[in-house]
Amino acid sequence: MDMAENRAKIMIPAQMEFHRMNFLVQAAQLMAQQMPEIKRASQKAPSLPSVSKSFVKLTKGLTDRSLKRRKKKKLNNEFDGAQMSLSRTLAQQAKFVAKKAVLRIEPEIKRKICQRCALLLEPGQNCRIRFRREKKSGALFKITTCLACRFFVRHRVDAKHWVASSAQTAEAVL
Repeated sequence: MDMAENRAKIMIPAQMEFHRMNFLVQAAQLMAQQMPEIKRASQKAPSLPSVSKSFVKLTKGLTDRSLKRRKKKKLNNEFDGAQMSLSRTLAQQAKFVAKKAVLRIEPEIKRKICQRCALLLEPGQNCRIRFRREKKSGALFKITTCLACRFFVRHRVDAKHWVASSAQTAEAVL
């Protein structure tokens, strides 16, 4: 009985924020699983509509770089569905809660959220995962590509890498 009473008395700092983040990540994951599949990067994305005269007038003073950004945004919006935008919003909210409460999110959960479009990545649904070995060092990398925005991230997959060590995973909270 003594042990059970002691456990009940232990207070976890920011417990409400952890519960909220957990709920938001689970809800984003549920919405991401209900999304229709996005075409792979190897398949052609839908072509953009032809450029109109009004678009030319609006973009007359813009540089090539800003035009590319606009095209990317248009491409992202074509894939946007109700579940996708809700999943993005929920994942963003989880990150905002962690940032505001100054809490750490577990690296595996951080890696599931796209850094560009904030979509919760589900392998086979809206992201592609590949493993590549570096030629010089021979290190193995996991390459995750978001199919909605074509953003990719490389993560080292090694037993000796610091993220995989037990001392560092003990520090991760969520």
